[in-house]
Amino acid sequence: MDRSTLAQQVESVELNVAFLQQEHRILLSGLRLEIRNLKKRCSGLSLILIPEILHSELRYRNHKT
Repeated sequence: MDRSTLAQQVESVELNVAFLQQEHRILLSGLRLEIRNLKKRCSGLSLILIPEILHSELRYRNHKT
């Protein structure tokens, strides 16, 4: 294998690695955004559901006695 072919292969591998690193950064950024949105949604649902659960529990206990 001559040096020019080897140099081309090395350059190709370096370009592929750079591309994959960029794609990885984009993917991680998207995942972080999705996690943040899901946390907000979960927090909002908790604010709605927890009082309902507590109210149901109180009604159950009052009905039971």
